Amino acid sequence: TSPRSLQMLVACGGLEALADLAAHDYYNNRDLVWLALDALVRIFEHADQNGRVNDFCRILAKHGLCGHLCVLIDTLAGDIRERAAQYLKVVVDLLLAFAKEGDAIVKVYMAKQPHLEGFISALEFLPHDLSVQVFKTFKWLAQEPSVLNMLENAGVVPVLVTQLAALSADGMWMEDKRELSNDPCS
Repeated sequence: TSPRSLQMLVACGGLEALADLAAHDYYNNRDLVWLALDALVRIFEHADQNGRVNDFCRILAKHGLCGHLCVLIDTLAGDIRERAAQYLKVVVDLLLAFAKEGDAIVKVYMAKQPHLEGFISALEFLPHDLSVQVFKTFKWLAQEPSVLNMLENAGVVPVLVTQLAALSADGMWMEDKRELSNDPCS
């Protein structure tokens, strides 16, 4: 991915097309959805090298990618194919990148009620390592004051506390607790 080809992708509406591909009927178009996710990962990798991640986050969030990714979490978790599990991690990592690298506008897009409901419900069935990524995502979202209010109004805080308590009771949370507390946004 050269800077020139990335500029052409943006100028020709390619980011909007990738966001739409991620929202395609997954069960009839798995390969297209997976290709869109691969392309998004490459775009984020290249944007990270140039320090332009927030710009891409903003454009993609405006085109509804955050909501599409939240729906994909549920869909991928229900798919029994091995590649689906790999792409489930990709989707959770992309959402973490949006929360970590995005500005206040991106975080507000992520904190819309339907997105939050899908994201919260995912905590019930995601594997432990991906649940930790979701908690990190909420931690980054909560750093924005207007989003923190949205999280509180949506009732997210009690749900997160309950989920954390359940993980702590299982003893699965101890090593991840240190990782979250060492996170630079603590």
